[in-house]
Amino acid sequence: MFSFIKNKSNVNNFNFFRYLFLVLFVLFIVSLFSKNFFIESRDINKLSVSYNLYFYGAVGGIVDGSCYLLSTKNESIIVDIGSFFSNEYEKNSDYKINNNLFNNYEINFDDNLMKLKAILITHVHDDHIGKLHYLVYELYNIGNKNYKIYMTLPTYKIYITKLKDIINYSKIPKKFKKTIYNEIIQHIKIIKLKEYFYLTDNISAYPILNSHIPGSISILLKINNKNILFSGDVGNNFIIHLNPIDYNNLNRFDVDYLLIESTYGDKNFSYINQNEYNKKLLDFLNYINYLVRIKKKIIIPAFAIDRTQKILFTILYGIENNIVHKDLKIAIGGKSSRDITIAYLEMLKNPDYTVFFNVNKINFNIVNKYKGIIWDFQRFKESDFDVLDFKTKDYDIIITPSASGGSSDSKILLRKYLYNPNFAVIKVSWAPPDSLVSNIFKNSNNIYNRNYSEIFSSHADSNYLLRYIQNLKSVKTVIITHGSNEARNCLERKIKQTFKNIKILKPNYLDKLTIK
Repeated sequence: MFSFIKNKSNVNNFNFFRYLFLVLFVLFIVSLFSKNFFIESRDINKLSVSYNLYFYGAVGGIVDGSCYLLSTKNESIIVDIGSFFSNEYEKNSDYKINNNLFNNYEINFDDNLMKLKAILITHVHDDHIGKLHYLVYELYNIGNKNYKIYMTLPTYKIYITKLKDIINYSKIPKKFKKTIYNEIIQHIKIIKLKEYFYLTDNISAYPILNSHIPGSISILLKINNKNILFSGDVGNNFIIHLNPIDYNNLNRFDVDYLLIESTYGDKNFSYINQNEYNKKLLDFLNYINYLVRIKKKIIIPAFAIDRTQKILFTILYGIENNIVHKDLKIAIGGKSSRDITIAYLEMLKNPDYTVFFNVNKINFNIVNKYKGIIWDFQRFKESDFDVLDFKTKDYDIIITPSASGGSSDSKILLRKYLYNPNFAVIKVSWAPPDSLVSNIFKNSNNIYNRNYSEIFSSHADSNYLLRYIQNLKSVKTVIITHGSNEARNCLERKIKQTFKNIKILKPNYLDKLTIK
């Protein structure tokens, strides 16, 4: 019996060592393959592939049309795909050479579309996302379905709110409109703040809150052990309904290339801190009170995305804090303004969005409790021109789209009441130089018209653009984009005065930067 047990023990020992050897051998082989795999697909510190960064928009002294392409022979990604909304580009020399670059409904990326893997959207303004549907249409036509569209949750919410209208009014053939709508929805991937994600095997991305509008972000890309930061449009940090720029997160990073917007690179706002801003805001609210008290009706042309809501929230904040009288009525005019305001209410109500909103100052309960009492929606159509007096009589303040569009409610109202002494126009948004709103402030003798654009701007001035740079751990090269020649030249001078060892680039259309 003892012999039997001894022999069995030998057999067991043999089997044990045999299995141990096999396990170790398998682990060794797996480790070899896994090591190669992670070097190739995730350890970007050891990669040596060169990427070319091409500038397709918001450069050369042009503000709009933001678009940047990163490309190798095997893959490409796009950061923003914006449209053009002014005729300033016609003054640019590149326009005379190749006006297709400025076409809002044609995509000109040559062979990069077939290898496109990712589209990153910094925020939902048209000059950053306005050509996305045409890009997806081109990708659909060539059969590329191997890409994703990355955006934050608020960007998605606002974009989807207006997407059907965007596609319906587009030049995409009617038989493809529904298909392209579905293609866009299917390829969108929602990203979260402070979480790394991979765009391709070789490129990781990290979104940072930049307080321009809800959902807007700066995007840090890591390529070949290089950090490339796309600032997106940087906010001014005083916006009443948004959380401030995430400076604590910014100062973690050594940045090799910073692409920074310069929209207001030539401006210094008259407020430099929260107290001074609050004084300006109080002046606006007091002026609203004054106009209502002397029986003036107020028209406020404002962008449908965020500016309309910012004005509404500011007035409601004033009412909630007993700065503005509660006996006034506010109309939100325009289809886009109405639809996007409804989307804002839904976002304020949903905890998933509150990381972007300053709910201590403005929240769903505050806005919703005055709905139908102090503010509501009202359309002012061309067909109702003869009864506009009847439609406007119940409102003290009418906030409508910016009067730049062909069927804008503002355009109808301003034409009707331009010379009516009982009306006042308050400017809160940028407007093209030849627009109706700009001409009113150039030519009107109405002493009650007033410009408050500065305090409602969603852009940082030159001082806050410098602060953005200062809050990074380090920066080697700054690439100035998204601004007029005056703005980017002014920002360049200020950067040189403030930072001694930063290289500065001011690219033009189709310039190429190689990142090794």
